Amino acid sequence: MEGVFKKIWKLAIPYLKKGKRKDFLLHTAGVIKAMELLLRQEKGDPNILIPAVILHDTGWSKVPRDLQRSNNKSKVEKVMKLHL
Repeated sequence: MEGVFKKIWKLAIPYLKKGKRKDFLLHTAGVIKAMELLLRQEKGDPNILIPAVILHDTGWSKVPRDLQRSNNKSKVEKVMKLHL
């Protein structure tokens, strides 16, 4: 990950840590690796795609913890809308 992306990553960490449905730090790091591989094989603008990958789950920081872990169908639907 290049310098400018590292800065975005560091700024995103506190928000990713607030996500409780899964380990969003580990998940996002894996998605970054996958995107880097994809960018080596296909065309794409890393200046758009890498920041998008880093930020794609930061919205979970706005979802209350109890809702993040709910299995109730109506609550899960609400959660999915909140995290956007």
